[in-house]
Parts: sequence; C-alpha cells; structure tokens
Amino acid sequence: MSTMPKIAFHTGSTSKQTIMILMAMIAIGEMTWAAKPERFSYKGETYQIVEITDVKGSNVTLRTDKGEEIIIPARFLSFRLRDMTEKFLREKQAASVTVDGIASENAKQLQHTLLQAARTGTGIRRWIAGTTSNESPEGGTLIFSSSSALPVKHDRKGNPLPQQRVKNSAIFIEGLVFLEGSRRHAENTVVEYFALDTGKLMDFKSQLIPHLTLKPQPPQVLFEQRQWTNTEGKTLTATLLALDKESGQFKRDDGSRFAYPLKKLTPEDQQLIEKVVQDRLKKLKSTL
Repeated sequence: MSTMPKIAFHTGSTSKQTIMILMAMIAIGEMTWAAKPERFSYKGETYQIVEITDVKGSNVTLRTDKGEEIIIPARFLSFRLRDMTEKFLREKQAASVTVDGIASENAKQLQHTLLQAARTGTGIRRWIAGTTSNESPEGGTLIFSSSSALPVKHDRKGNPLPQQRVKNSAIFIEGLVFLEGSRRHAENTVVEYFALDTGKLMDFKSQLIPHLTLKPQPPQVLFEQRQWTNTEGKTLTATLLALDKESGQFKRDDGSRFAYPLKKLTPEDQQLIEKVVQDRLKKLKSTL
C-alpha cells in the first residue's frame, strides 16, 4: 500500500521556500489545465480547439490543435467556447486604440508618435509615397501621395490588412502635397520621402494643400518664460522647452538648462502643462 509523501513545514526561510514551491506547482497545474484543447463537434466532425482567432458578425473563427481554422456560427458553440469568445472580444476591445478611424496596433504607434511630437514641441514627421506632378511651384515639388503606392495591402492568405499609417515614426499623408526643398523630378516619377509637416496650407490653383519641408524645424517651446512653483512653495522663473518621460526640460535666463520632475510642481502647474500638451495633440490630430 503506497503512502502519501510527508511534507514537513519548518519555521524560517525553509518554510517560506517550501510554500513558494507548492504555490508554483499549483500555478503550473492550472496553466496546463487552461492550455488543454477544448473538444468540439460540428456537422459530424470532432475538433480539438486551442484558441479563438476572430469574431465577425455571428461567426467565430476557431483554431484547432492541428493549426487549421474553422468558422462556426456562434449559436453552435459549447458553453466553454462561448466563454472563450466573450473573453476574446473583451481583450480585443480593451487593446484597440482608435485614431483617425484606425483600430489596431498601428493605431497605438500612431498615438505614441503624435503624443511624442506634442510633448517635445516638434512637428509631425510625414511619410510620402506617390508620384510627382509636372506642375510644381518654385522651391519644391508637388506630390500625389496615395495609399495605392504603399507596398503591403494583403497578407499571404489574401486578406486585406489595416491601412499602414506609420513608418519609422513618420505618419503617412494622403493627397496632393507640396514638399519644400525637394529637387525636381520628371512627371509621374515614383518617390518616397520623409518630411516635416509645418502645419501650414499652401494655396495652389485655389486649392489649399499641406506644406511639408525637408528643412529641419526648430521645436516650439511648451511654455514661454513664467514662474513655476513646487510643492514646497519655492518658485523659479524659466522657460519649459519640452517634456521627457516624467520630467520637464527647463531653460533659465542665463541660457542654462536643467531637468525637473513634474510631480514636484504644484497640481495647478501640472494641469497647465497637461492642457498645453492636450491642445497640441488635438491640433496635430486635426492635420491627419
């Protein structure tokens, strides 16, 4: 007759280590159970389902342990698969960020790029992909930037991909644009540029088009020189140049620069800074 092994609990670090090992064993057991395929039968076929990959309308796409994907009407799912589907939808909704009509990982990157530009006072880097026009004003080139010029449209199965909008932290721009500083090209030449959006619009044949440039643009300060107060009641007069992570980059009258944690400023000063960033972010989004 076999006996259960005895586990002796001792005081001190040995006891804590033993408890931690037991908890880890239990956790691993739970993970293993959760990873087990779900047995599911449909139209005389039996499958081992490992995950939900998509939900469209009333249909759910399931992946089997053999790597196959099957599409099943939701009403035929088992209770556990319905729970898995609901969890999939909740996670998908929580992970999605919508910017300019995009809900994908690309939208998160777009949001990050916009916020970074707002915090540093720099203009948006634009990505132009298209063909040149035969008519170009002095000092630059007119370009027809079009999503049809983007290289990737579908995955290997032929499914359309979300519209690519960000490349190397540059946001794609669509439509007729003027690019200052670009050399002349023959008509319909295919070009690709990374440029800076000045935020200005240029009048071309009674049409207002975005004015982009290849010239470096100096960043705009977040706040001109003003008096800042910290949580201890001390004041300092300085210009707020930009934000870097959790600190502000300040500049004194004598030209010296220094970083100062934003959390040490009064709540009122922090709210002023946040309002400027959000106003900039709103303006940048309006140019998309």
